[in-house]
Amino acid sequence: MMYHKVQRRAIKDSINMNPTSITIQRVKYEEHEGGRKRVETEVGPFRVLMYGRGPGSRKIEDEAGVRRETDWHMLTDHNADVRWGSNVEDTFEVPEIGKFKIIDGQEIRSQGKLAGYWIELERVE
Repeated sequence: MMYHKVQRRAIKDSINMNPTSITIQRVKYEEHEGGRKRVETEVGPFRVLMYGRGPGSRKIEDEAGVRRETDWHMLTDHNADVRWGSNVEDTFEVPEIGKFKIIDGQEIRSQGKLAGYWIELERVE
């Protein structure tokens, strides 16, 4: 049995229960002439599942002296082009909810194959 196909289908079914369409505005910093060059692109649209945590279950992390509260998460399928890290910044806007920035993520894998992404979001005002 191809478990990665079952996992991919389960992720798509979850997204289809309450989909949100997003288009990502990407700012990437590439090496250029001994420095860094800012490159802006737009990717998408993608169908994702966004969900928030209630105020009683807020996740607070301290990393290198920075306190971060994570209230929003996102589930994407394996076709979504999402990135996070020190050289890239992905942001997107959802009408009537607000603007979000991808701050961290984790690949969801089954049998060594990519099935989707679990993403931590920060609401940007």
